[in-house]
Amino acid sequence: MKKNYCFFVITLAIFALSLNLSGQTKAVKMPNSFGQNVSIEDVDHIQLSPPSMELIRSEDTFDGKNGQPMKIARLLPVGVSVENSGTWSELEDGKTIWRLRLSSEGAVASALHFDAFVLPQGSTVYVYNTDRSVVLGPYTSEDNAKREEYAIGLLSGDDVIIEYVAIKEKTLSGEVNVVMPEIQISAFSYVNRGVDFFDPDVKDTGYGGSESCQVNVNCPEGNNWRTQQKGVAKIYYVQGQYGYFCSGSLVNNVRNDQTPYFLTADHCGGNSTASEFNQWIFSFNYESPGCTSYSEPSGNNLTGCTKKARGPLAGGSDFLLLQLNASSTSIKNIGGVYNGWSKSTSGSTSGVGIHHPSGDIKKISTYTSSLSSATYNGEETGASGAHWVVYWVSTATNHGVTEGGSS
Repeated sequence: MKKNYCFFVITLAIFALSLNLSGQTKAVKMPNSFGQNVSIEDVDHIQLSPPSMELIRSEDTFDGKNGQPMKIARLLPVGVSVENSGTWSELEDGKTIWRLRLSSEGAVASALHFDAFVLPQGSTVYVYNTDRSVVLGPYTSEDNAKREEYAIGLLSGDDVIIEYVAIKEKTLSGEVNVVMPEIQISAFSYVNRGVDFFDPDVKDTGYGGSESCQVNVNCPEGNNWRTQQKGVAKIYYVQGQYGYFCSGSLVNNVRNDQTPYFLTADHCGGNSTASEFNQWIFSFNYESPGCTSYSEPSGNNLTGCTKKARGPLAGGSDFLLLQLNASSTSIKNIGGVYNGWSKSTSGSTSGVGIHHPSGDIKKISTYTSSLSSATYNGEETGASGAHWVVYWVSTATNHGVTEGGSS
């Protein structure tokens, strides 16, 4: 266990239920190529040079000593499109597909980033690793309604395939043509750490690289917070040429109009560009179904956001308010909850923090003493009295705390 207290920048612990939306998740489907007589051996394969591990270790050591967010990935530039790369195939069922394989030796997990990801209505895209242990999709024209940058991930391993399943249209002359998408891959996330959740033998509490003292959210400690936990998501955020983990929550507004506002910490990528915000991935329901788990939970990913307001840590309270690119219908379909908030300056007498330490499955930490306000004074100094001091306590299951990724 690393810490039993911290300056908890965003007090997600003090949840007040505002609006509960429930719904069904997207039906599970497999790529069209699975089960048909097609091989990946003849698929166009782009092999990217891995980053320098010596440089990675040097950067990670420096960041750890200086209280910087934990980098888990380096973004390798790609710069290919459906027009200049990939392999087209005709399947036995008559479907036409385009596939492209990308790899970088040594990555423990991967993600794809897009300058353009615009799909014709009726077409689909899947992304999967070569052993087919993780399949993401189907993605449709509704998944990037803003028609801007996009991202898909994370997948275990260093070798991934993107598969586009085309639709066809008949021309006035009677010819049948494949309808082309706009797919431009800008970068490949080379994840080098922080994804122990792909290893089922890591610890008894289930998947993840967090400390063994952490408490899964569906242990008894979460019984009073079953609704509120549905608003919390893990964030894979990109800034510059790096990828990171953080946590945050959907939050309601006074109009109760289901605007998908999302609150996290400003040190979690507050300086990102509009293009980078479009590539952030929010993983909801990424949690063990019980107090322990020995299988990888799937969760529900929503991609992209815009920045609405921020308060930097230096001289401020370190908050970042986002608006997800997802529609209210998408939020409803994953069972999302818009958690409430209070402008009171009085600290609560007890509560919990629900979070994703080290990018792990959802955890819960408990405090039983009144919060007190304080001024954060680390590498940077926050606004006077702008933070709460939280002392986490031992509970029936274990002693949940916070770690990097909990912000």
